[in-house]
Amino acid sequence: MSQITVDSSQLKKVVKGLKGFQKQMPAAALSAVNRTLDYVGTKVSRLVTAEYNVKAGDVKSSLTKQRAKMSNLSAHIKSTGRRLTFSHFKINSGKNGVRVKVKKSSGFKQVKTDPKAFVQILNGHTQVMKRQGKARNPVDVLRSISIPQMIDSLHVSEQIKAEANNKLAERIEHEISYRLKKVKAK
Repeated sequence: MSQITVDSSQLKKVVKGLKGFQKQMPAAALSAVNRTLDYVGTKVSRLVTAEYNVKAGDVKSSLTKQRAKMSNLSAHIKSTGRRLTFSHFKINSGKNGVRVKVKKSSGFKQVKTDPKAFVQILNGHTQVMKRQGKARNPVDVLRSISIPQMIDSLHVSEQIKAEANNKLAERIEHEISYRLKKVKAK
């Protein structure tokens, strides 16, 4: 006849540890949501800079993140901004006029305006301008598309939603295992 004994002191430690684990679940969810939010911002920036000839810093500065809090475990990211001047892109000017490279996949495109566009340094930035009429003044600074338009044109939102859900599941799993290890150590 075999006898099995259960050490109740170990069971008490497990129950005590699980109580501590229950308290750490909201913090794990909070960390997972915020890390996923950071991942989404980075991914959006990489997708836009892969397609358009714009700096990652310009994309990141247009993103506004509303991070999750313990009282509200939801987070969102929003892109706002006005149309970018051509100074954010590569510019070539010569006797044939001004050419700008907005997309990385295409070459330099001629800026077609009437009257002809020209390059001028304004406030330390090389701007592409055109006159409003025959007179010397006034002049307009020419603009391209905005970063929110770039994001919409790439259909990033559909692509990111699936990746964000996968990343959130991955981060929750990681945070729970991290918290379990933390509770076991005590």
